[in-house]
Amino acid sequence: MVGLTMEDAEEAGAAVWISNTITTVLMVYGLAWLLGKLDVSSGKEGAMFGLFIAFVFVMMPRMTNDMFAQNSYGLSWIVGGFSMAAMTLSGFVLGAWKKKSGE
Repeated sequence: MVGLTMEDAEEAGAAVWISNTITTVLMVYGLAWLLGKLDVSSGKEGAMFGLFIAFVFVMMPRMTNDMFAQNSYGLSWIVGGFSMAAMTLSGFVLGAWKKKSGE
């Protein structure tokens, strides 16, 4: 939907993957910190917070930006939907994770 060919994607190199990995680790660490502050203690609760955060802080701004940039509505849902799925799954795992006493 953005007009990239397979050759364009392959030319991006390792920098894209390194950047993606770093930002994903930071996102999950930030979510873990927030869920700890909110005293989330179940996978369901963690997933709900993850979904809410992704929808409000990722999906809605993405849709607004794409609307002004005249990008495809479908692209907003693909990119934003990926973030919502990732944050929901991360929230579930972090919320379900059994904490050791003293942590």
